[in-house]
Amino acid sequence: MGLFDRKPDTAALYRKVDLDGLTQALGHKDAKVREKAGWALQKLFSEATTEQISVMGRQLVTNDQLIPRMIAACSDEDETVRWCAVQSLGFWGAADPKDSRVLQALKAGLGDSDYQVREAAVRFLGMRKEPEVIESLELARVVETVPRVREPMAEALERHKED
Repeated sequence: MGLFDRKPDTAALYRKVDLDGLTQALGHKDAKVREKAGWALQKLFSEATTEQISVMGRQLVTNDQLIPRMIAACSDEDETVRWCAVQSLGFWGAADPKDSRVLQALKAGLGDSDYQVREAAVRFLGMRKEPEVIESLELARVVETVPRVREPMAEALERHKED
């Protein structure tokens, strides 16, 4: 039986702050497992304690597969998995703004078919100052039709004009 033949216990992986196990679960054949892993990662990144942040930081620095797995999840067929992956990457990108892989994944999220994924990408990109981010937001704003996405886009672009 292979690793992905059995369903991982995402709750236990969450409690152990096991990013390796959770990011592996993002590739599971069962969409529900991928969703649970995505939610667990998103919760870890958004609500982490100081101790958890330290543990996660060490894992992200020492395991070069974690970020690529989260980036791959940004292309999952399930929009919840994509949203969770963009959220997790957004929180990590805020902690490590020099990781260009995260920036590229967030920019790609601007073109997602699901408006909630696009909105998450906009919210995290809106915190960044790089000229390429501003350009990406401006280009995406031209084609964006959903007000819930256009509004934070406009707010982010306005903040950049003020800086």
